[in-house]
Amino acid sequence: MLDSQSYSKIWKNGILPLINLYLEKNDDLSLSDDEETVKNKIWEAYEYFNNKCRKYMNKNVKRLDRHKVCACYIFAILKCNPLRHNVQENEDTIFVPTEQLAISIGLTLLRSFLISKFDRNDEIKPKDIYEKDNAIFKNGFVFPCQDEVGHGQYRDNFAIELFFTMKEENYNILSLSHSLYLLEMYNRMNWEIMNSKRN
Repeated sequence: MLDSQSYSKIWKNGILPLINLYLEKNDDLSLSDDEETVKNKIWEAYEYFNNKCRKYMNKNVKRLDRHKVCACYIFAILKCNPLRHNVQENEDTIFVPTEQLAISIGLTLLRSFLISKFDRNDEIKPKDIYEKDNAIFKNGFVFPCQDEVGHGQYRDNFAIELFFTMKEENYNILSLSHSLYLLEMYNRMNWEIMNSKRN
């Protein structure tokens, strides 16, 4: 499990810059509480979801895999709802800045796991795997295009799914982690296809 010291780095280098980016891009948004309170609430929610996920898993599992860790962070963001929308919302409109923020944070963290020199056991990755992972994920994630989705944009659909997850308080960590795994696999397969066309 990530400790509070690791979380402080994630907050400083990942979560806070993304929150500030969302606030800069949208004048109708503000932070829901003071910065330190938001930071602590996210950490407490992450610990809650991490511990909850461990109850699903084999007791011999020492740490959660990257997809489950990222799922716990996504749900922690949803649970804490760090963004306040300062405009009266129409009941028929779904406005999902917190959900989009949660996706950004989850995928940023997942990418950092993927391009790290270390594997899940803190051992150095073989050079070929490290270089390939960096080639695939150097620019972040590619989402399935509209033709592949069939309706709407993949990321928007993902955000709406998270909206109803939060509204119904139906936080299924294993299901979300599986979705993150499939998105990673989609990117790996997409890279293989595009790379074969170049060669």
